[in-house]
Amino acid sequence: MLMLFDSSGAGILADDDSGGNFNPEIVSGPLMAGFYLIGILDFSGGAVGSNGNLWSAGFSSNSSAPDSFGSLAFLDNTSIVDPGSYTINLSTTTVATPIPLPAGFPLVLTGLGSLAWLRRRKMKAAQA
Repeated sequence: MLMLFDSSGAGILADDDSGGNFNPEIVSGPLMAGFYLIGILDFSGGAVGSNGNLWSAGFSSNSSAPDSFGSLAFLDNTSIVDPGSYTINLSTTTVATPIPLPAGFPLVLTGLGSLAWLRRRKMKAAQA
């Protein structure tokens, strides 16, 4: 099982077997830049929150931490996790952020519109 926590220890997601062949796979939406913690546990283990509440996601896929969890105190395995090698694949997607309109742009448009109106008024006065 994999569990994902933010830098303060707040639980984000956990997964047991959704990656196929008893492999966990955490699929998340966009995360803020920063430091994250990954817990590797056996399927019956869990994370214990600072208030003593247990978050166990055995046999579930991409479950969120309950509101009562608090922040991570420690990981609790009921058996010994295989000390072998693990592979963690991370992938990211770049999200385009909109470019804000400069605050002065509406003022420039207002000024240009006013100049055009004054010129038109002046031309009408000259024709009369």
